[in-house]
Amino acid sequence: MGGELKMLESRALSFSWLNEISSELAEGMMLAELVAIYEGESRHSGTPSEPKIRMTREEITRSARTLRGALIDIDHALVDPRTQLRADYYYEKYGLRTLGPVGQVIDAEAEENPEVAGLAVEAIASIWDATVYKLVQEGVFKGCSVVQNYRLDRCVKDSSYVCDAVGVSYPMVSLILEGEPAFPKTIVRPLGRDRLSNGKRNEITVPTRITGLSVQYSYSSCSGVSRKLLHEYYRIDACQNAGPTGIIEASPVSERHNKCDHSRFIESLRSLETYTSSMIPAQIYLNLLNSALAETSNCLHHELVSAWELPVTMSRLPSSRFYMFVSWLREALSSPRPPCSHGRLERGDVNGG
Repeated sequence: MGGELKMLESRALSFSWLNEISSELAEGMMLAELVAIYEGESRHSGTPSEPKIRMTREEITRSARTLRGALIDIDHALVDPRTQLRADYYYEKYGLRTLGPVGQVIDAEAEENPEVAGLAVEAIASIWDATVYKLVQEGVFKGCSVVQNYRLDRCVKDSSYVCDAVGVSYPMVSLILEGEPAFPKTIVRPLGRDRLSNGKRNEITVPTRITGLSVQYSYSSCSGVSRKLLHEYYRIDACQNAGPTGIIEASPVSERHNKCDHSRFIESLRSLETYTSSMIPAQIYLNLLNSALAETSNCLHHELVSAWELPVTMSRLPSSRFYMFVSWLREALSSPRPPCSHGRLERGDVNGG
């Protein structure tokens, strides 16, 4: 037992840049560490309709870094309409006003992990929502669940149906409150203080899974920690070196591109604060969504707004879902405001599809 504890204490994640960032930036980013998936079989039933998923060491190694930049939601809310329909439940039970996106994976790597007794995808994430981070601190989450894209799966029948996933990538990851993670030993917890030292770096930039879009996290004594979007017209400063994990600094090439100004649209959202019933016609939500998509049609906000599209046709939906969207629009379209692009951004993996 003593040897195992010593191993846990001495294990270091391979994110050397963690020692470079300041404690103020780290604290403001609300950093968490995840064990997102690991070698072995999932807990699925093993029937033809629900085969077990087997992750080999090779696939864990190859797929680990694809989790970098992925957005985070709660219980697959951005891809599962059943979760969206229970927005009131999540608010009443957990105090959550949003189910996603609630954060971003900053970096990920394949590491031998004694807690799962094998090779695992370990990740560092920034949690954007204070209520979600409080739940992380309290140990409420049962684990996490990655959204998997894969080239193919090789299925065999022995005592049960087992499929080996091949060519795996992870466009999203969910923090699990309800249900159970398919890989039961996954972990969600605050980043341990022992992972950090007294670094000086007050800014890092992390690419998202949306083409040409990154998130910049920075700290200043005046404004504290801020988060803003950077778009594809930003360039790498030739005088700066990429860190060992590929995180780079960025600065604008020029100001020749007009910034997206959604102030009038944001002001118009005030008129939507009059609905009081628990359920509202879905068409009201769709009208707002279509207006937001039109408003951002030439802007990189468009891809983020698209993540709120309803994956199924519904006649009514919880009003809390509608108000979550309104609240999110206010924040996302006002701060930050990325430069407008010319033409549509290529569609990324924000929907976890």
